[in-house]
Amino acid sequence: MATGFEKPSPRYTHSDWTASSRVLIKHSEQLRDTANKIKQDVKCTMGEATIQNNWVQRNTQRNLCSRMEELTQWNEQIGNCVDRLDRELGCLEKVKIAAEECLQERLVYLNIVLESFALRDVRQGGDLIHDPFEAQLKKEKELCESMKDLFQKKIFASLNQLRFLSEIRKKLAVDYQDTAKAVKLNGQCLSFDPKSPAVGYKCHTMLMTKDILSYEEWAAHCDHLKRTGEKEVARSALFRGDLEVALSKAANMAEAQHSATEFALRKRLHELNQAKDNLEWEKQHINDTISELVKEIQNLDLQIQSTANQIKLSHTRLETLSHRSNAELCKDQPHIGLLHETVQLERNVFSLKKKIVLSQNVLKEMLRHLSHVEDELCHKTRSIEIDTKCQEIRRNLLPLRRNPAASINRTEYQLSPLNSWQKEYQQETSP
Repeated sequence: MATGFEKPSPRYTHSDWTASSRVLIKHSEQLRDTANKIKQDVKCTMGEATIQNNWVQRNTQRNLCSRMEELTQWNEQIGNCVDRLDRELGCLEKVKIAAEECLQERLVYLNIVLESFALRDVRQGGDLIHDPFEAQLKKEKELCESMKDLFQKKIFASLNQLRFLSEIRKKLAVDYQDTAKAVKLNGQCLSFDPKSPAVGYKCHTMLMTKDILSYEEWAAHCDHLKRTGEKEVARSALFRGDLEVALSKAANMAEAQHSATEFALRKRLHELNQAKDNLEWEKQHINDTISELVKEIQNLDLQIQSTANQIKLSHTRLETLSHRSNAELCKDQPHIGLLHETVQLERNVFSLKKKIVLSQNVLKEMLRHLSHVEDELCHKTRSIEIDTKCQEIRRNLLPLRRNPAASINRTEYQLSPLNSWQKEYQQETSP
């Protein structure tokens, strides 16, 4: 009979085996209960997650649509503000160009006035006077200089205003582009769905950058930018209106002064022509008088020569009678008559010579006066030529004599009625 070797091992009792089986079955039941509860919880969680996902997605869609509408409205408002800025920039640029043209015209006027002064400085004699035309020229010179300073200041201010408008326009244009880009991106977000090709996990999408703005800050930024643009447009419109008024007033003042100067010049030319005509008439009369005096002197010379011949005759007769002899050499009537005749003839010659000297003195005085009249006539002719030259120079300014403000297209520059923001700006700027 063979004998087996039994390995020593622990042995369980039947009761232990029964208890172990019951524990195993109970644990299985507990696991099944736990699994059922988890399954129910999973179904509830999935249902809630589905509902929440749908709600969140609809809320996101609604927010995106609302945001797109808001961005579109802001984009339109900013675009309208940019359009107003562009129109105002164009209008202000044209008014500035008109002011520059007026400044150039004033400089031309000033050069013409200075040239007129230089021309009139070469007048001679008694015509070198301070006449009303020169007084009007001085007024025109002062007006041109004051208008030159005014236009230079206005042009400098318009350049600054254009710079301000350009800067705010640049900011608005950048914001307009950013808003348009945001509208486009929000539209893309609305077009996405879970099956879109571009949908996928992205890196660092939940990280917030340091320079990100809150909604309130964004709204305040947009409102401030729009209000700033509108206020700049209002300020520019008021400045442009003041500049147009200044241009119109300057043109009216320049036209009035130009008319006054032209009237003084025409009056001066009329006076000079009258004086020249009077001098020519006087010269003609002096020449006639000189001719008559010369003839009278010639007649006196002839008469003196004739009287001298008669004196010679008397002397010859007296000498002949002196050759009588003895008692015949007496003071008879012929001898006495010849003596009286000789004395009278010599007196007549003396009187005629005095008249000749007097006539010659008058003739010399008339000749000197004629020379003075001729000099004055030359001066008047020179003055007329100078003032006529001034008149011709000023006539070249006729193409410039226009109202610069009237050349501006009023339909293009007409100011629109004040908006609320324009009234607000006027209230802020009013003292």
